[in-house]
Amino acid sequence: MAQYLSQEWFDEMNAAAAAYEASEAKDGVVSLRETIAGSPFGDITYVMTIENGSIEISRDDDAVADVTFMQDYETATSLHRGVLTTHDAFFAGKVRVSGHLNTLLEHADLLQGVAPAFQDVRANTSY
Repeated sequence: MAQYLSQEWFDEMNAAAAAYEASEAKDGVVSLRETIAGSPFGDITYVMTIENGSIEISRDDDAVADVTFMQDYETATSLHRGVLTTHDAFFAGKVRVSGHLNTLLEHADLLQGVAPAFQDVRANTSY
């Protein structure tokens, strides 16, 4: 069982991303940066890019992202476990969002259905 945000966890996330197959072809690109402060591994940043139905996860700090989500480790674990929704976290002031927010709306079709790709990783993650 990989610990959340460990290198082993990122390896499992990348394997799940590589195995992902969109249920239908969707054109477009959207990239999301997540920055998590205060994890057991220090501050962590990664970028998830969804392009034409495929997913890539990068730990490159210089990777370009359309939207950035910033939160502390406690909030991030609650989001990852599904205990807290992004919507609720945002309106409670637990997640800060910056960037091109319209991109999320414009590419909602690309974002739909991505979460199940990581279902097994979530089920096998320790926090």
